[in-house]
Amino acid sequence: MTEPRVAPKLLSALSAPDRVEAFARILSGAADASDPTLRKAHERLRAAGIDPTGTHDTIAATFAAALEEVRTEMAGRHHLVGQARAPQQLPFRHGRLVEVPSNRDHLRLLLDWLAGDYLRSTSYDEAELNAVLGQVADDVALLRRHLVDFGYFTRDPHTAVYFRAVSETSGTGNA
Repeated sequence: MTEPRVAPKLLSALSAPDRVEAFARILSGAADASDPTLRKAHERLRAAGIDPTGTHDTIAATFAAALEEVRTEMAGRHHLVGQARAPQQLPFRHGRLVEVPSNRDHLRLLLDWLAGDYLRSTSYDEAELNAVLGQVADDVALLRRHLVDFGYFTRDPHTAVYFRAVSETSGTGNA
């Protein structure tokens, strides 16, 4: 069984100004125990995993655990784009390609991934291909050009439709 997640509860507990104010009053020692708002904030903080009467170190440790949880989750998503996992060597951040690699081996790796795992259809009109590539990168024109130049797709100049290359030499272009 997995541990309950701390970060969402913690963020929720501190998502309203009155709860943040109550939390600040608790931390500063200026809290009035008879204040009903403060009591409610105490309950909400306890439910989120923070002991409002705890030391600053224990409260900080709870925040550190939440941060580590978020970092771990983001590391797992770092290269997840749609349903396709991009190779770790590629410069993706939060599911987006940061830059098109200039290194030929990394570019080939990117194009292999795009044509093999990410692009599912056998043909795209230019607008469709732009939309699909635009989900992962800003420079869709460059990616389209590379996909054609390296032999992964062909482009019909009359219809602007891109077709997946079916020959055994696909992806071996020497552009």
